[in-house]
Amino acid sequence: MTGIPRSGTTWVARLLAGSDATAMLGREPMNPRAGQYALGGRLHGWVRLEHPDEGVVRSLRRVYAGREPRTFGRYGVRQWRAAAPGTCLVVKDPFALLSIQAVCELTRATPVVVFRSAAETLSSYRRMGWTADTEEFAALGAGDEVSDDVAAMAQFWGWGYDQALDSLEALAAQGRPSVVVSHADLTVAGSPGQNLLRGKLGLDPVSPVPVAASTSPATSATDAQTDRVDPGRLHNFDRTPEEVLAQGRAYVDPGELARIEELTAATWARLTAAKLAITAPRVA
Repeated sequence: MTGIPRSGTTWVARLLAGSDATAMLGREPMNPRAGQYALGGRLHGWVRLEHPDEGVVRSLRRVYAGREPRTFGRYGVRQWRAAAPGTCLVVKDPFALLSIQAVCELTRATPVVVFRSAAETLSSYRRMGWTADTEEFAALGAGDEVSDDVAAMAQFWGWGYDQALDSLEALAAQGRPSVVVSHADLTVAGSPGQNLLRGKLGLDPVSPVPVAASTSPATSATDAQTDRVDPGRLHNFDRTPEEVLAQGRAYVDPGELARIEELTAATWARLTAAKLAITAPRVA
């Protein structure tokens, strides 16, 4: 499970881990930031694995076999059964986005790429006080680093997802499956759409829960129950689907929205063409 950070990877991974016979790691194996596993301390920033050394190969295979307890953490699900026979292990790792092909070829994992719009990702970054990792991406070939945070997120988001889609196309040429899924589609569709994704991956369905009507277009982000969102908290899992959608662009103004959508239009078109078709349920 991968995607640009703040794209809903943790939420979608936890949805998948709700199926029987699954487990989910709590840490991101390739995350190079302080306190994370970083493949046993071998990574110090974003990387694009193409010819990994033996140490990286051993570490990846141990992680994806569920045999690396240093990847267990607070957001995990049933980690105790991670290495048990018959378990489908969910590995959530945004920092694998640039290395999908290598990871999947070494571990036989099925990649699931989740995305939100660049505007929603920028809004979430601003809420957290983060900035796009354009310096690290520029060093990997994304282009010159830019200082304007709208252009920076457009470059970061667009180049990252283009690299991911190129990897998925290479895997498809080898006959290997993959899934691209829209965070918004899963949010709107509720349990039926989420079970469609589970079925696509060979996972058992989860009993459906009632899906509330969509938020009215007239409802602004500030009209939603913003008291349920802690701006400093990494994940706010207690929000309703309406709150998630309404607050998605709360930190982006209309001019910035138009600009970032224009800058990322080509990548957005690739993602929407590749995504799993999920239809929202009808509201009586």
